[in-house]
Order: sequence, then C-alpha cells, then structure tokens
Amino acid sequence: MKRKVLFFLLVLLMTAGISLAAKKTFISLNYGYTPLHFTDFDQNSESYNALFNHWFDVFSPAGFTEKTGNFGRFSHANSFETEMRLEIANQFELALIFDVYSSKMRNEVTINSGEYSVYGFIDSKIAILNPNLVLDRYFVLTKGVYLEPYVGVGYFFAKMPYKQYFRFYTPESPGFEETSATLKTHGIGILGGLTLEVRPFKFLGLVVGARYREVQMKKISGSGSFIDSVTGKKKIDDGTLYMYENTDHLADIGFLPMLVFSEERPDHLYNVREAELNLSGWTFLGGIRIWF
Repeated sequence: MKRKVLFFLLVLLMTAGISLAAKKTFISLNYGYTPLHFTDFDQNSESYNALFNHWFDVFSPAGFTEKTGNFGRFSHANSFETEMRLEIANQFELALIFDVYSSKMRNEVTINSGEYSVYGFIDSKIAILNPNLVLDRYFVLTKGVYLEPYVGVGYFFAKMPYKQYFRFYTPESPGFEETSATLKTHGIGILGGLTLEVRPFKFLGLVVGARYREVQMKKISGSGSFIDSVTGKKKIDDGTLYMYENTDHLADIGFLPMLVFSEERPDHLYNVREAELNLSGWTFLGGIRIWF
C-alpha cells in the first residue's frame, strides 16, 4: 500500500513540474460544497436518537419528562482546491488537483425525569487531503466560454478525532461510558465532472462546476481510550472502528447499528464488521483561474 501511495504522489509531482514548464497553463483556486452521507456514522447517530426516544417514552409515565437536543450527523464538507493543467494534445489536457475537505459535528441530548436522567454527546471533526490526476477535453462554446468534461483518479487521506460520551443516572444504578479516539483511513477513488469557464480577460477565468466521486475508505483505525463506570479506563494503542447491531432493546425498538472502537474484533457482539467511511457523492465548485 505504501508503494502505491508513493507512486501516486510521484506521478502528481511530475505532472506539476511539467505543467509549470508548459507554455499554456493556469492555476485554479476553487471553493467546493460537498453534501456528506457517511452511512455508518449516520446510522450510529440515528440509533442513539432511537434509543434516547425510547428512554423518553419509558420515563414519561413516571412524571414530568423533558428532552432537549438531537444527535445529528456530518451534513456537509467545505473544500478548497488548487488545480494546474497542461494541454497534451489538441484540446486534451492533463490536470493535477489538490483538494482539502473539512467538516465537524457536535451534538448533545439530555433527558430529565425527576431522579432519572440520561445525557449523551457525539463530537467529531474530519479532515481529508485528496490529490487527483484527471484527463479532460475542452470545447469552445463561444468566444471566451469553455466547457470541460473530465475523468480521473484520486487518493484520499482522512483524519478524524472522534469522541462519544453517555451517562445514565438512576438512584439505584448510575453509570457512564466514554470513547475517545484519533482515527485515520485512506483509499483510492475515481471521479468525473464538468466545468464551465467564462474568460472575460486573457489571464483570468471564472469557473463553476460539479464533480462526482466514488470512494469507500475501509479499515478506520487509530489510538485512543475507552472508559466506563464498571471496568474503568482502558488505553487503546492500535484500535479499529467496528460496526455492530445492538440487541439490548430488540423487543422494543429492534436492531440498532452502532459504532464501537476496539483493539480486537468484538465477536461477542452481533453482526460485527469493520466500519467504513463513504465519501461517494457530489461536490459543487466555484472559483477563478489565473492563466500564464
């Protein structure tokens, strides 16, 4: 895997050098808006929403019960990219694109009902570095207006600090648990898109576009800790994020897909698999090109 990454970076650097030496090239600076659908992370939040709603229903007959908040998800990422291209044949171009994505979420939920209370929060950030190598063909629509369809391949490096905490208090059995981890993953993806450039000046272009990528990053791993009120704190030097189906409330609310961070595969849990980071989807772009 390391050899593949080094080879990919070497090709990108060679492309950048050739691009800067070309007679007709540009540097592009773009902003991107990316709706996110991290399936496993979304399901984890939805499961805890279902669980907290269940506890609200359980507590409500006992008297006044109040619930505030809701567990959300990574809704979108902001991205900034720089791009360099060179023409390699008649209207065909080779391009190097560097993307940096970032997103964050912080959600907390509280239920209070007399002597009973439940509290939880999920706090996470994500940063993704993404170099891409693409091939495009541009079409001249009219003077100063260009349309560019393109396809390519990219590599994605993701880093994610992740923390979730839950506290359940009753006079008979107070308890809590906390997971804290710094997670990393990487993977290769394919992409395609369409860019429209309007060039009001010879040296300056305004661009808008849309890009679709298909990438599924597996083996989300890192270091961190797990602590609860029963077993105490456990340091995890080399752990993996897993997905499983919680069956504790099967009769009331069914299976609840949840995340768990562990050094060893927790096969005592039901339907365990490694969690995945799904970055497939659209990015909508806008920016400028500086020709030289």
